[in-house]
This record gives sequence, C-alpha cells and structure tokens, in this order.
Amino acid sequence: MQLANKSEGELVSIKGIDKRKANDLAKISKLYLNENEITNLKKSIKGALKEFKYTIVDNKGKLKYYFKDIDILALRPVETENGKGVLLITPVRLFDIRDLLRVSERKVRTVNVNSDLKFYAKQVVNATIYRLVRSESEILQDLYTEGPLFQLIKERWNFSLEKTFLDKGLFLHKNGKIYRIIISKVLVCGRKVSSLKKGLTFPYHKSSNSYVINYLKFAHLLSYIKAKVQFFENHSRENSSYSNYKHKKSMVRILFLLWILLFGMIAFMGAVIELPAIIYLEIGGYTIPSFIFFIFYSKFIRLRRKISKIGKTPYYKRRINFKELNPILKDAGASFEFQKQFIFEHKPLI
Repeated sequence: MQLANKSEGELVSIKGIDKRKANDLAKISKLYLNENEITNLKKSIKGALKEFKYTIVDNKGKLKYYFKDIDILALRPVETENGKGVLLITPVRLFDIRDLLRVSERKVRTVNVNSDLKFYAKQVVNATIYRLVRSESEILQDLYTEGPLFQLIKERWNFSLEKTFLDKGLFLHKNGKIYRIIISKVLVCGRKVSSLKKGLTFPYHKSSNSYVINYLKFAHLLSYIKAKVQFFENHSRENSSYSNYKHKKSMVRILFLLWILLFGMIAFMGAVIELPAIIYLEIGGYTIPSFIFFIFYSKFIRLRRKISKIGKTPYYKRRINFKELNPILKDAGASFEFQKQFIFEHKPLI
C-alpha cells in the first residue's frame, strides 16, 4: 500500500487529499506493514520454499496475471512412496495488516483493530480470502487449457495434458504416470494467528480451504503438506493407471477403425448382392460390431471420467470413512498433532 505508514501531515501535503480525509487515511495507513517488513516476509517464505525444493514462479511476462491475487506461487512435482504422481502448487498471499488474526471454520477476523476501523479491516480480510480462492480456480483453468503456467511445467518437467477428442483438458501426465494436482492456499501473516478450534497446529479456514498462519510456521506447514500427501496417496484405494488408460484408448481406436472398414465393405457389397441377402448382411454386419464397439467405448469413457476426477478433485472433497481412518492413522505412526489436523481438514463443513 503506497500510503502505508504516512503521517497526517505527509498525507495533507499530497495534492487532492483534504485534512479530514488525511486524518482517516493516516489511521488506516498505520494498520499496514511497511515495505521492509513485507520484503523480509517474502524472503522468509521463499527461503522455506527453496529448502523444500519448490520452484518459485517468476512474476514476469504472461505469468504476471496470476500475481494480481497472490504474492508468491511455487510448484513441486513429487512421487509418493508407492509410485503415484502429485503436482504440489502453493499460492501464497501475504496479509499486510499489522494485527492478530483469529480463524474459525467460516471466518477470519482481526482482533485488536480500533472499533472505527473494524469494518475496513473486515473488508480487507474478506477481499484477501476471495483473491486466494480465485487464484486456485485460475491456476486450474490455466493448466487444463495449456496456458502460460502449463507451458512452464511442460518446459521444466516435461508434463503433457491428456485431452478429449474435442480438445478438453482431462489430466496431467509424464513418464507414463498420471499426476494429481494438489493446491494448498496459504495466507501468511507477520503477526500471531490463533484458531478457535483448539489443538490445531495450523489454523485452517474451511470455507475457503486455506491455511492462515504466522510466517514462522511456514516451513513446518510445508513439511506437514508433504507428509499429508504421502499418507493420502499411500492409503488411497483409487487406481489411476496410465498404462491401463492408454491400452483401452488404443483398443477403442482400433475397434472404431475396424467398424468404419466393415461399414465400407458392407456398403460396397450392397451394390453387388441381391436385396434379401444384403438385408441379413447389414443387420448382422452393422448391429453386432456396433454393439461391441459401443460397449468398449462406454467403458473407456467411464475410465476417462474417473481418472480426470481423481486428478482434479482436491483432498478435502474426497469421501473418507472416518471409522476406518483412525486405526489407519495410528498404524501409520502419525503423531497426535497430524491426526487432529488431518481429520479437521477433511471433515465436511457443517
């Protein structure tokens, strides 16, 4: 904010700002972190991301579009212990108001802002959360339409996008492996953040599915996200074999070509065979192969939809049997803090 930390006198000296407005702006400007504080926050966050082997997207060229809503964007493709692929995407927004935040499932609010500025602070918080949510939808839109961000991951890690016959994006893959996209939105603050849900290591705003944390916890959060991905993928029953998908896709193409060839042969023979004979030939020649082809095609379409859904659906939207989950968490040796955080994130918002 350009007017941050300006005194009333400095604001009055700016052309077009009268004394009464300058007084209001001076109060608002004191809410904000200064440029040095923001710069230090960014350095801290980027340092943690590099430590965890994330690639930080440069705010330049066509990619500048995504930085209207966020301050940092980082990517990291990982393979889990059982060989599944996940593309981790972390959009980070810095919250530049110098106040404590309190997080509940549905709300994020400031704690100590003066009463005459509470409405303004509330608007800032709501707008910030909205931008984080919007960034997620725009990132996904880019990846499934081969936008600038997709071009970056294609160039850097050799990703490909599987598409329908009508050119609609389905899922990402590379080296014969389908990659699930996991976007972890994070609002980072320079001040303390508390959660109304007791015992959570990382305050979590369920309405937007975003983490709201103090910057000192950011590296710890990245470690938790990595552990969560490993746990989820290792115990997921979902099967998204790319080789199986490619096999069925090839079969559908071969059957389609054979069906077209048979259609042409019957049409040709119809010109030289007597009418009663060709009727029986057409009934058998068209109906039976068509039936076989559409059975295979319908199975292929169901598989394609399943794989696409697996790739696009975030963890928090997955159906989880919590009766089965608790013993699995204990058997996996998950800490009490991990269990509490994981269960809270994945329980539906009531």
